[in-house]
Amino acid sequence: MERIGLEAPGCDRHGYTIYTLETHLCYRREAHQGQPLEVALTLLDRDAKRLHAFFTLFDEEGNLLATSEQMLMGMNRESGRPDAFPVPVAEAIAALPHADAGAWPELAGRTIGIRR
Repeated sequence: MERIGLEAPGCDRHGYTIYTLETHLCYRREAHQGQPLEVALTLLDRDAKRLHAFFTLFDEEGNLLATSEQMLMGMNRESGRPDAFPVPVAEAIAALPHADAGAWPELAGRTIGIRR
């Protein structure tokens, strides 16, 4: 959130926040308190007020610990309604790493259900 200007002071300044609409979280390995971790973000898609993001969590040896695919919605805090990203936020989002069309991370786009 800091990277796109929506940490707590940024949310207050813009009167704006982001809600999580859906998330798919997959745990691969255990992490421990105090362990150095790295989170990487790939933006799968976006429009004026939504982000489809894919996060990967790694340990210091580069082992994949978890993935989280999320659909996020930008919200005007005053109206409580979805709204377009403020211009500085939209500009910061445009600078994030984007997946090329048709070249999403292998673990993105999963569905959940009992296969029959």
